[in-house]
Order: sequence, then structure tokens, then C-alpha cells
Amino acid sequence: MGTIKSLSSKEPDNKTEYTVAEIVYLAYFAVMLGAKAIGLYEGQPAYNICLIIGAGLFAVKVLLTKHSLIEYLIIGLLLALGAMVYYQSGEKSLLIFLTMMLGLKGVSYRKVIKMSAWIWGIVFISMYVLSVVGILPEKAFTLDRAGWPPILRHSLGYPHPNTLHITYLIFSILILYSFHDLSKKYLTAIAVLLMLGNCYVFMYSLSRNGFLITTIYIFIDMFLLWKEKLNRFEIIVIKAIFPFSALAMIVFPLVIKGDLFELCNRIFAGRFQFTRYFLTYKPLEFFGIREIPLPWDAFVIDSSYVYLIFRLGTIAFALYFVSMILLIRKLHRDNLRPELAVVLALTIGGINETYLFNQSFKNFIFLFLGFYLYDTLNRIAVDHSMAFTRECIGFGIGNRCLEFSTRNKSSYRMIPINIYAFTAFLFVLCGILTSLVYFIAFPTPQDIYLPKYETLKGRGEEVYLTSDDVKNLKKEGNIIRGYEDESTPLYRIYRKGTVKVEYIRYIVSYGLWAGSIVSIAFLLLWIAKRNVRLILQNRNIGSDYKENVLIVHNYYRIPGGEDIVVANEKALLESNGHKVILYSRNNDEAGDKGFIQKIGLAFASLFNIRTYREICGIIEKEKIDVVHVHNTVALVSPAVYLAGINRGVPVVQTIHNFRLVCPNGVCYIKGHVCERCIEHGLKASLLYNCYRDSKLQTMVMALSMKLQRLLLTYRALNYICLTEFNKEKLLSLKQIREENVYVKPNFTTTEADIVPYSSRKKQIVYAGRIEKIKGVDLLLQAWMKLGDKAPKLVICGSGELSSWCHEYIDNNEMDNVEMLGQISNSEAKKLVGESLAIIYPTQWYEGFPMAVAEAYTMGTPIIAADIGNVGNLVIEGVTGHKFKYNSVVSLAKAVEGFMNAPIELPDEYLTMYTAESNYAQLKAIYEEVRKKNFG
Repeated sequence: MGTIKSLSSKEPDNKTEYTVAEIVYLAYFAVMLGAKAIGLYEGQPAYNICLIIGAGLFAVKVLLTKHSLIEYLIIGLLLALGAMVYYQSGEKSLLIFLTMMLGLKGVSYRKVIKMSAWIWGIVFISMYVLSVVGILPEKAFTLDRAGWPPILRHSLGYPHPNTLHITYLIFSILILYSFHDLSKKYLTAIAVLLMLGNCYVFMYSLSRNGFLITTIYIFIDMFLLWKEKLNRFEIIVIKAIFPFSALAMIVFPLVIKGDLFELCNRIFAGRFQFTRYFLTYKPLEFFGIREIPLPWDAFVIDSSYVYLIFRLGTIAFALYFVSMILLIRKLHRDNLRPELAVVLALTIGGINETYLFNQSFKNFIFLFLGFYLYDTLNRIAVDHSMAFTRECIGFGIGNRCLEFSTRNKSSYRMIPINIYAFTAFLFVLCGILTSLVYFIAFPTPQDIYLPKYETLKGRGEEVYLTSDDVKNLKKEGNIIRGYEDESTPLYRIYRKGTVKVEYIRYIVSYGLWAGSIVSIAFLLLWIAKRNVRLILQNRNIGSDYKENVLIVHNYYRIPGGEDIVVANEKALLESNGHKVILYSRNNDEAGDKGFIQKIGLAFASLFNIRTYREICGIIEKEKIDVVHVHNTVALVSPAVYLAGINRGVPVVQTIHNFRLVCPNGVCYIKGHVCERCIEHGLKASLLYNCYRDSKLQTMVMALSMKLQRLLLTYRALNYICLTEFNKEKLLSLKQIREENVYVKPNFTTTEADIVPYSSRKKQIVYAGRIEKIKGVDLLLQAWMKLGDKAPKLVICGSGELSSWCHEYIDNNEMDNVEMLGQISNSEAKKLVGESLAIIYPTQWYEGFPMAVAEAYTMGTPIIAADIGNVGNLVIEGVTGHKFKYNSVVSLAKAVEGFMNAPIELPDEYLTMYTAESNYAQLKAIYEEVRKKNFG
């Protein structure tokens, strides 16, 4: 049984299944849309063949899909209406649009529109190119308006300049709608590009209606995209647009009189006069009027709604009017704004153009009407369960699914945004330079010579030219169009305005063509090189293959747990037969710089060119299979990501902190946890100078993150999160897909035997940086509060609070606290292994403290703050105790409770973080990201 999809249903991102019925409908739509896209029209044999094929595919689609009795009744009645209109008026368009609507059951209209975007886009660009190079005949028309010099209007391969611009309108609708899954900012960028294209097309078509309608569509789409909630006035306007548009060109010409009528008639280029004639010549009929005598040829129906009520009849007009009112109401109620923008724009465009109801096949509103029809019938069937609403007739084969292999959207084989950005840069640069060269090398032409059919009533001086004359005139910079032979006259137009407009078009177009050729050539070359590199890099994928791994790490000035992880993973991979290259930078390199040097360092942290070049060189020289990044701040910079992405090598980023969602990387500021940047965006960091309490450094860090988000760099990476908590926070960045995120903890090794718990020293160890964010001050205050009840506390590490801790201990004569300073990792492990517990009073979310893994491996329980990753790693009463993270009292009680009833760690935790299990996880991740990378 086929599923009737709601108008608001969402398509899965990687849907690869199509029903047989869907395929038949898409074939029908491709035939009908393709026929109009390439310029076929009624009366041509090729167009008639397309109509026959389309009708046959529609019939097959209806037979393949199960319908209820009421659906078949509606299909029959509507097709009968279309047949009656065709019989009486000779107009096939209603039948054609009804097949578009009635065949949609069980078909995704999004698929239809995306397929249409491909067809329409390819044909539109091809028609433009072929007309420019002279393969397709390109006819110009003279625009002759009061106060204007005669200006040529170009059709660029289409029958008329107005047709050219309406074709661009449909192109804009299909493109903008197809990309509505992107973020608002990218959609806005696409809208800006489409608006620039609108200006370029207008430069040739000079179609005011086409330019205005396209502008209105882009404005409506952007307004509905960015407007969070519509107010009552806006809702009223939206709902009033269709009835006003439909009735304005029908009612106003009949009721307006005198000077106001003449004014409106001039504004609408004679349409008021035409409409009054067509609507008053004879009474309107139910099924349309075939033809009436015309006073002269200029009398045409130039409004979709006049065309509908006059040619297709009052019944069709009434049905469409009611259906549209209900459809717009539903689109607003279900908040389907992209669809609403399309409907409103086409509705407004129908005032001055006839494409909504002639045979142009451009009225996509019928797609939405089809879904609305079947969605409504489905709801009636579910709510009332009446017999005539149940699906009972049709062939089940139509609902069988066929699978097609498609590339995963998260695949690296997608072209990175930074390559698109550089391509755009090349386009603009080459375009501007070419236009300047043309402007300097070719002065403004003196005259333009046109064939008779391109001039208005033969306007211009008639001349006869030989081929030599043509060559000489062109050398002098004159423009000559449509030359046939010396016996066929041309007309010399010497109006400066006419020539200058053509000259401006040449300047702009040469720049456009040059920019397009260079940028497309670069993009194709990059794709070719990338594909060859991918094939060579991914010949061997499997458990037996040992990847060449490039580990990238930026060392902080103060050593930390990340450094240990890097060393451990490097040794682990090498011990398992991998070739490992370590690329590292150290923030000590920056030193104490002057102001100018700090500015340079800020730019380097945005994108370090040295890093990019060196990483690219290593990838090529060492035949790297995976780039594994640990830290990029500040000297490595995000350049490492782009180096790997652009070289087609999968990039894996281990998430040690929260740097991708928080500029300071710790979600902690001014003594408390902070998620403002996650909730409100990176601009929040600038209010609080989150990174090192510096406005400049915070701005640089936020700008770096913002730039990578705009380039969709993070979308192209794979991630290793150390805990599920890390993963949850990382996925708050919407461009990161969950399937690209893996959870793998750190591991550690043991160099000594585990000391039996009963033989351990009665002491608790803190091992880590001596910083306020680590809660060391609270730890000492809690030990002070415990007094004589406190066990011995051993503190290992160094940091900004070291001096304060020494003073606090000395001032309070805390003999049971010992500070060892920075000790080696092996000494720290030995110390942890002979102690009753380690304590972790952290005040922030943490990453995955190596001290936790080391403690569990040594059989040592943990007393930890109940926050972030550390809190999640401790199971209360099983692997340790937890306390309220910012409470001295709670910390003291947890320690006292632990000393009264020490916890011996379960045996399974001794092997949970071993190197063997960790390597198996890491190797599996490498294999999977390489398979995705190869596509």
C-alpha cells in the first residue's frame, strides 16, 4: 500500500530509494518540462510527440498507484473538466497542468523540483552559451519608449526577451528552493548571486516585468527565511496577495473609468484596455472561449488570470481560486515558507504574464496543489475510515522500491567550500581584468548595423555592404549583426545611446565569459587531480593495511594531558606497524612579541600559510592516508584542516576540549561554567573577552571559528570525542553530522605492578595543572575544613596558582598537604598506584583527563566533581564518590565519607583503558573515514 506523504514531510538526507511509480512520474515531468525548456511549442511535431509520451507516462503512473474510489472520482471529474475546456476552447493547458497535479500521489515533490532544477539549469545555461557563440540564432528586438533612444533587447536564444527573463525567474525559483537545506547565511549568499544574475539578464532582456517578479521572489523568500515570527498584519498581507492578484486585472479594468483608467492602462502597457475588450466582448462561458475578432494584432491576453477566466472558463477559475485560498492557508499553518515564497511570487507574476495557465509548464503551484489534494483526502480517510476513502484499486508494483547507490552527503568527495571560494575569487578577478582590458583596447563603437527584422519599422539608414566593408567596419570597432550578403540591406543606427548600451553589454559579458572560463577550468582541474589522488591513496583499505598517519599537534606553553595523549597514540600506532609522522608547533615560538608581531601572529592563527604548505608537502611526500589533529591553537591554525581536505585526505580531529563551540575552549569564564556561545553564537564571547581576557585575542579566536564555519570546514572533518558528553556538546554545532563523530576514550599504560589496595598509603592524590579552573583552591579549602580528619593530600603539577597554594599551605600550617611540583608521568602513575584515591575537584567540563584513565588502570578509585566529563566517568559507589562541583562543604563530606568506607575498584576497570582495545577502536575509525573519503 502506497504511503501518502504530507505536504510537510521531510525527505531523509541520504534517501536512495525510489518507487516504480515515482520513477514513472519523474520521467513524465522530465519529458514535459524538458520540452518547454528547450523552446518547443504547440504545433511542432516534436512537441506533439512529447505530449503523447507525457500523457502515456501519466496514465501508467495512475495505473501503478493504488487510489481510493473518491480519488478516482476526483481524477475523472478534473480530467473531464480539462477535456471539456479543450473541446470548447481548443486550449490543452488545463489538461496538462491537471496531469502535473493528479499524478503526484506517493511522489516527493522535493525530488521533482530538484530534478527540474537540473534540467532547467542545464538547458538555460546551454541556451545562453549556444546563442552567444552563434550556434543558436539570437534575435534582437528594438525597445522604443518615449524619452528613450532605441535600445536593442536580446532574447539570447529564446523566442522573446520577456521569455528569457521569465525563464530566469523559474531558474531562480528552482535553484533557491533546491538549496533550502543550507543555513540562512548560505541561502542569503545564493540569493545575492541570483539577484546579480537578475541584473545581468535584465541588461539584455530589458524586461521590467521579469526583473520585478524575480526581485519580488528573492525578497519574499529572504523575508520568510529571516523573519522568525510573522505578525498579524504580515499574515493578512500574505493571505491577501493571491485574491488581490487574481481579481485586480479582472475587476479593475471593468470598474475604473476616465483619466484613472488611462493612467493605469499606461502603467500596465495597455493591459487594462486589452482586458476590458476580452471580458466585455461577449459573456464569459463555463468552459472557455476559443477566439474572438481582434481590432488589431496588438490586442493580446497578457495576464494569467484573464487568460484563465477567458480561455479556460469560469468553472476552472472558480476551482483554482478556492484551491489557492486553501493552499496558502495550509502553507502558512504548517510553516512551509519556501513553498509559500514560490506560490506568492508566481501568483504576483501572473498579473502581467500568462505563463501560469498557458502551455509553458512553468506553474509549479500545481505540484503543491497535488500534494494538498492527496494530503487532505488522506486525512479524511484516517479520521473517518469511510469505505470510499480506502485505497482499493491499482497495481501494487508501483509501490515497489528500487535502490540507487548515491554518494553520502558527508563524503569528502564533495568539493570543499574553500575551493568554491577560491574559484569565485578567480572568477571576479579575471572578470574585472578582462573587462578593463576590453575597455582600454576597444573604444566605444561609432555605429551599429542591424538587419531589418531587428529594427523598429526599418528605422535607420539603409546601406549595402560588401564582405570587405564589414571587415573594415569591424576593425574600426563598429557592431554588425545579421550580415548575409552584399545584396541584403543592413540599417545603420547612429544613435549614440543604442551603441553605448551594446558596448556596455560587451564589456560586462567579456568579463563574465573570461571569469567563467578560468574559474571553471580551475575547478575541473582540481576535481581531476583530486580524483586521481583519491584512487592512488585508497587502493588499500582493510584491517591488514597499516595507514600512514600524520599526527598534528600544537603544544601549549604549559604541558598538559593532551601532550601525553599525542605521545601515547604515536607510540601505539608505531608499535602496530604504522608509519607515523609528527608535525608539531609550540606556542613558545611566539615568544614576547611587539604590537606589529602580535598582529602578524593573529593573522597566522586565522590561517597559517607556512602550516598549509608544510602539511601539503608532507602529505604528498610521505603518502599520508590519514591526518590526525589534536590541537591547532595557535600556530598550527585551521590551515591543517584545509590542507588535508584539499589534498583529499581524511582529517580526524580528537576533541580534547570544547574549542569548536567555545572560543576559550573550556566553556568556563569568570569563575563559572558558561555556554553563551553555544546558545547565542560566537558574538557572545566578545561581550566577556572570553579568550585570555583580551578583546583582540577573543576577536581573533571567534573570527577563526566563524570563518571555518562559513567555509563548512567542520562539516568535512571526522571527530573522535572522548566521552558521550563531549559528543553531545560538539553536535550543538549543527553543521557537524553525527555519523562523522566517534567516541573513543584515551588510554594509558602501566609500568609497574598494581599495589594491593589493602597495602596502599593512606593518602589522596591530585595530579594536574595548578589552576583555579581545576578547583585546586576549593580542594585546599576543603582540606582546611576537614582538619584532623583529613588524610594526607599530595598535589602534583604546576600552574598559575602554584604560588598561592604554597602561601595558603604555609599560612594555615597544613602539614598533611604536600606539593611535589611538576613530576614525570611515570612518577605520577607510581604515586597514584600506591594511594587510596585520586581527587578531581574540577570546575569545568574537562575533556578526558589522563589522570582518570591512569587511576582506573592502576586500580585507584576517584573522588570527583559532579560536572562534565569527569562526573560522567565516575559511577557513584562503584568507582568512587562525587560531590557538588562548586561546594567546599560537599567536597569535604565526600572525602570524609570515602575515608570512612574506602571503595575498591572492580576488576573490569583495570583493563578498560588498555592500549590493545584502544588501538582496535582507532584502527576501525581510520578504515571507516577512508572508506567515506573514497565515496
